[in-house]
Amino acid sequence: MYKRILIATDGSKLAAKAVIEGVKLAQALKSEIVAIMVTSADPGSVVAGPIVIIAPPEALEETNALARRTLDTIAEGAKKLGIGCEVVHVTSEVPFRAILDTTADKACDLIVMASHGHSGLKAVVLGSVTMNVLTQSTVPVLVCR
Repeated sequence: MYKRILIATDGSKLAAKAVIEGVKLAQALKSEIVAIMVTSADPGSVVAGPIVIIAPPEALEETNALARRTLDTIAEGAKKLGIGCEVVHVTSEVPFRAILDTTADKACDLIVMASHGHSGLKAVVLGSVTMNVLTQSTVPVLVCR
């Protein structure tokens, strides 16, 4: 059925639930997974009209470390279950596009992701990554809550 499942995460608790569901599905179907985390080149900075909030330089290091830890955890879990796993960390200001591009580049035939990730002003400014993936994906998308 599905041979290669892309599992998108942002490191949030809700995304972790989607990762678990995606891994269980891959195990049941004997599929491989591609785990992706998309981070910003300028994490924490937000532009909203005349207001600009700039993150300190350490924010990028912290974001990259979170991505490494998150993806390493997924890879280790998949390995223990005998599931082939490739991890991808992409830096992009357009996360949904990075997810869709990686889906195509890695020949994935299903995307698994959470219904939403971060909240607050950043979510309002960036819009819904999940909604954009749902409306623009050419492969099925499993949305977990």
